[in-house]
Amino acid sequence: MVRKLLPYLFWLWNFWPPFFGAGVRLASIRRDLLGLEVRLKSRAWTRNPMGTQFGGSIFAMTDPFFVAIFRLHLGRDIAVWDKAANIRFKHASNAELRAVFQVTPAQLDEIRQQLATRDHLDWTATIEVTDAQGTLVATVDKTIALRRKRSTGAASSAQPSAS
Repeated sequence: MVRKLLPYLFWLWNFWPPFFGAGVRLASIRRDLLGLEVRLKSRAWTRNPMGTQFGGSIFAMTDPFFVAIFRLHLGRDIAVWDKAANIRFKHASNAELRAVFQVTPAQLDEIRQQLATRDHLDWTATIEVTDAQGTLVATVDKTIALRRKRSTGAASSAQPSAS
């Protein structure tokens, strides 16, 4: 029952103050919860002094989604954290922007297989932020830390270490 409600619960992100204030909106989500699209509307409060989309809002629109997808699909025995991110701005835009996040079942299987034989791994992806015409505005490289939790359940063991 809860699993069926999850796509609807994702929509609550649209009202989360950091996203709401930054102009970030969840535009669509796949029923299998393996992919979603996020949009950044062009508003007076999302533009910088040059009139183009504020870099901080572009970066914010790419923040928590891979972590959320992995937490849903990998279960409570795997700790999932954002480890690193790098943004490269390619083209200034004052239009609405979009970013698509997708994880495949094969990627989930590969992560599970790797974590069966090791304690942790880093998963990386590149997100393309585009405008309505398909112009590449920015790329964001994300590194997600995945770690098997220790059987003691200590919260500190779930934190990623520098590796």
